[in-house]
Amino acid sequence: MSCMENPQTFLRQLRDYDLLQEDSYQKVSRMQSIKKIKNGLYEILDRLESKQPQDIQKFWSCVFKETIMNEYPTLRLLRNDLKNASPLKKGEKNDIWNWDLYKSQLPVTCGEKEGILSRQRLANDEEGEREEQTDASHDTGRKVFKVTCRLLAGTLHEKRFATGTLGKSIRTATRWMTPMQFMQEACPTYLSWKKDIECEGKALGDHIKANILRIHKVPCDCTLCKPGSKDLDDEKNDDECFICKTEEEEEFVVCDTCPRSFHQKCHLPHVEDKIIGADKDQVFASNPCGLERYSSVIKTPMWLDNVAGKLQKKLYQTVGEFVSDVQLIFSNSASYNQGNAGYLAMGNRLKELFDKEFNSVFNISEQTVG
Repeated sequence: MSCMENPQTFLRQLRDYDLLQEDSYQKVSRMQSIKKIKNGLYEILDRLESKQPQDIQKFWSCVFKETIMNEYPTLRLLRNDLKNASPLKKGEKNDIWNWDLYKSQLPVTCGEKEGILSRQRLANDEEGEREEQTDASHDTGRKVFKVTCRLLAGTLHEKRFATGTLGKSIRTATRWMTPMQFMQEACPTYLSWKKDIECEGKALGDHIKANILRIHKVPCDCTLCKPGSKDLDDEKNDDECFICKTEEEEEFVVCDTCPRSFHQKCHLPHVEDKIIGADKDQVFASNPCGLERYSSVIKTPMWLDNVAGKLQKKLYQTVGEFVSDVQLIFSNSASYNQGNAGYLAMGNRLKELFDKEFNSVFNISEQTVG
């Protein structure tokens, strides 16, 4: 784990779960060399194991969250190996090199350098050893590049790149930024975005010199160099739909608090009849207003058919309005069925299913909604 690339998200997760003190987080965040960052991460993990053994279970729960495993695929392989490991018999040793984690790659070192050896490339007699920082200088067909500045990581999108201060071309997990903004976010004291931003293992300026990235000439009348108010607003969000990953020519629904964009049909999709009929046990009445005692117990009625109708008529302006109505159905059901344990349990199961599917679609972690 101490050799993971771009550990900022990982460290922030440890801090947010109270497994890492703020001063330790800031100390590693201020480190500039990759070697020092590795050593700092190793010391954090070693201290956690030796000084906080009572937090080990909490540690694994925190790093095996979907959002973290999506950021660091090696953690997912490790999680799967641990889940699939069978109990050892007495006297039997566990050979970790047979784990799935190491079936495709192996950690290698040469002096102070560390890297990953690809088993497949080695078998094909290709250049299988990859240094920790990859070189993209000859990959002129690429359109998206991984960039880092200290512990801040993002992706640089060539079609959005104009200059250091024009064109919000770098996307982080939270927003789009120009190269200058990205550098200042990572370290306000840095002065040269061309030197201080690393792009695939080299300074960003090296990719410009190699004509992999091109700074727009002056004067330039493109919408990146001379943006209007709408162009500036468009730069705040993604150019493709977060759900279907396409860039169809239609107006996007954009998020005000993150960089995501959605097609209207993906943002609040049409509800099919089979989805409307998913409540096979009829836990929720098609219109509960006629039920006995309902009006005396429930002040604001809401039911599935009503929600489905509003969806199909496009009456919801935001996802929040839709979620509010669905949650109102669940809270009404719980209030009305307090004396009926069976219906109460079925309603709770449907609520859990809805929350799980909603959080999955919108990539919301448990910590975010908790």
